[in-house]
Amino acid sequence: MTLVELLTVIAVISILIGILIPTVSTVRTSARKAKAKILLNQWAAGIETFRQEYGFYPAFDFNTTDQLINSTEDTAEFVKALAGRNVDGSKIEDSNDLASGNRKRITFYTFSEGEISEAEELVDVFKKTPIAVLMDLNYDGIIRVETGTDDDYAAFPFIDRGTDPPLRWPTDPSTGKVTGLRAGVAIYSPGPGGPANIITTW
Repeated sequence: MTLVELLTVIAVISILIGILIPTVSTVRTSARKAKAKILLNQWAAGIETFRQEYGFYPAFDFNTTDQLINSTEDTAEFVKALAGRNVDGSKIEDSNDLASGNRKRITFYTFSEGEISEAEELVDVFKKTPIAVLMDLNYDGIIRVETGTDDDYAAFPFIDRGTDPPLRWPTDPSTGKVTGLRAGVAIYSPGPGGPANIITTW
């Protein structure tokens, strides 16, 4: 091959690599998003199974305040409710540690190693936290959000009106206000980053 031909081949290969790398990256991110959605739905299914067993949803302290699992304490509470064990996998000895209501210590979901960070916090597939867990605590089949002013959105971090696509929480098209979500349990996480990349169960 002449030098010109060799440089042409190298240039063509470089162009193909330049096209291929972003495509592979996009496909990989899409696959991880799908996996993240499955994971959140598995957690939600575990909470629903808890309700079927006990007749009520787990009594999470974080769900009555900011709806977020954003600390080691919140994670421990979540794991004890769904796994019936401590975060480290050990048996729960003290019945006072069963505040969520899983008094029979039933395993509704088994957490894998990658779902709990080294800091013992619950993370999504992208290793992001916090995780938001919302439940239909009045059992009418709809999870509602208190609305009135835009300030109410502060109760639901990383759900934002100004994103593209716009607000992921159901809204009334005539008023633009947030409405209820027809579900018993809804979970969402930051995903790969940015409001447009939120991973949700709905």
